[in-house]
Amino acid sequence: MELSSITTKSSQATIASAKKFLEKVLKEAREDAPLIFYLEGELGSGKTHFVKGLAEALGIKDNITSPTFVLMKKYAVSGSTAARQAGKKLFFHIDCYRIYDSQDARQIGLDKILENPRAIVAVEWAERIADIVPKPYWKLVFKHIDDKTRKIVIKNVQR
Repeated sequence: MELSSITTKSSQATIASAKKFLEKVLKEAREDAPLIFYLEGELGSGKTHFVKGLAEALGIKDNITSPTFVLMKKYAVSGSTAARQAGKKLFFHIDCYRIYDSQDARQIGLDKILENPRAIVAVEWAERIADIVPKPYWKLVFKHIDDKTRKIVIKNVQR
């Protein structure tokens, strides 16, 4: 079921949409479960820009780039009162583009990160490890409309 969609016309609009979306989602976040963003879409469809917006909303000052070659980056959540109130202290940005399957993901401990209730986790190319992503999670499918326009379809995947 499609919960909603967002259409953006620039990378800055994608970043701003992510910030706004995170503010809304944190109000309903559970303390006993991680907050997971399952990101799916073609190369260049806006996934990393969306993650930049999430990080900015969390007060992370680092330059957010896709962790394609290092697979994962970990950050401390510092500037978001809403995230701290929801018990979230860590932000993980994972890129599964170079992960073959869930077995590879388990070997490097991604399954443990995906189970950490203190974590907010953004997973690019999450479809490659779909069977180890615990529910609930937010599934965002990024689609190219044209050179500048992106559509982000959002689904809340429950149990």
